[in-house]
Amino acid sequence: MRIAITGGTGNLGMKLATALSDCDWCEAVTLLDQRPAESRPPKSRFVQCDLEDATDRRWIEPLAEAEAVVDLAVANLNPLCGWDEAARNVTMTTNIAARLTPATRRLVMASSIHALGGYMTRNPVPGALTPETPPLPGTQFHSHRTLLGPRFRIATAYGASKVTAEQSARALAHASDGRLSAVTLRIGLIARGDNHPMRIHLAKWRGAERHRDWYRKAWLSNRDFTGIALAALTADAGRWPSPAITINAISANAQSPWNIEATERLLGYRPIDDAFEELRRAGVS
Repeated sequence: MRIAITGGTGNLGMKLATALSDCDWCEAVTLLDQRPAESRPPKSRFVQCDLEDATDRRWIEPLAEAEAVVDLAVANLNPLCGWDEAARNVTMTTNIAARLTPATRRLVMASSIHALGGYMTRNPVPGALTPETPPLPGTQFHSHRTLLGPRFRIATAYGASKVTAEQSARALAHASDGRLSAVTLRIGLIARGDNHPMRIHLAKWRGAERHRDWYRKAWLSNRDFTGIALAALTADAGRWPSPAITINAISANAQSPWNIEATERLLGYRPIDDAFEELRRAGVS
């Protein structure tokens, strides 16, 4: 299988490309991005390009040759970004969607837990957030403290751009007359490098302290990310209820509201890791 990864030199792209280098069924990987990688995994090549430019042949031509496309491209990863920056995310999504050819049989599209971020303040019970849960962008973040107590910001634009990505993938698959199947992954919290859940800090970078468990329960380990992504590339779409499915890409975190039953049922991969078990091993409460 020839695979193109947009946003290929970013955190997720490099982790996936490294995992693909060990897969016999993967023939070649093309990493499409503006920023060169410090190193390239085996089987991969880097193409520097501008995915926001709908006429840039540097990415259009290799994308047209790919049998599978993994769309990880994002202009701004900050879930607190404004509507102008979120619109750039949508621009890349729609550019890529418009250039898929009949050669591409599988599309894996990166969505985010922030597509459902508005449920944070509703305290959902374990397993309540399924792939069928209606989108609700609007993650609450700690902003600053005042004499009257903490103040919060509601981040909507980033999550809304991810809802657009989900809908684009679904529309493409349904319009393809069976040629294309698509998986959108509502990706959880996955940091660079070793991605240990100890790195889920508090107010200074990822929300108020009282929101800490929300992010721990949405943690996605490196092992589970690559396992889910590889399964999304190879799963038999004949077992799916639709040519396009949405999956919660979350590890097996205790008491998580993110339901991962469909990950095993539709993709054949069962998440393994648990943020709270990893924290216990590290002596972190």
